[in-house]
Amino acid sequence: MQLCTQWPNHSRINRCLAVTSYSESSAAERWVSFTWVLGLAGGTPFYMSPEQVLQDPVDGRSDLFSLGVMLYQLTTGSLPFAAGTMDALMHKIVHDAPISLFDVCPDLARTAPYLGRIIDKVKSPSERYQRGAEMARDLLIGINQIRL
Repeated sequence: MQLCTQWPNHSRINRCLAVTSYSESSAAERWVSFTWVLGLAGGTPFYMSPEQVLQDPVDGRSDLFSLGVMLYQLTTGSLPFAAGTMDALMHKIVHDAPISLFDVCPDLARTAPYLGRIIDKVKSPSERYQRGAEMARDLLIGINQIRL
C-alpha cells in the first residue's frame, strides 16, 4: 500500500510512504518501506538533508549531511533529530539545530571535540563542506590529535 499526502503549510512538499504488513516483512524490509518519497527526490527520512526535504536542488553536499548524521549516530548511538511524527522530524531537519553531540555523550567534549565541529558544519548547505575530501581531512586531523 502507498500513502500520499501533502505536507501541511508547505505547498511544494508531497510525501508518500510505502507500507508493508509488519508481520510479513523482515526488519530490513520494514526499514526500507519507511522511506519517504518527495517528488522526484527520495531518501530515508532521518538522513535527508534540509534541501532534500524542501525539494531544493541538491548536489554532493547533501550526501555530506547524510554522512554527518551517520557519524553522529555511530558516535552516540542515537539520531541528531528526534521527533514523534514524520512531520515533526521534517520540520526539525529543516529548522532546528541537531541535539548537541556533547549533550548526548559529554565525554566526547574531552576525548573528541573535533567531532562536534565536523557535525555542526554539515547542517547548513552554505556552511557545509564543499567536498567529501575536506570532511575526511578534518576527521583525520582530529583522529591524529588523539593521544592514547
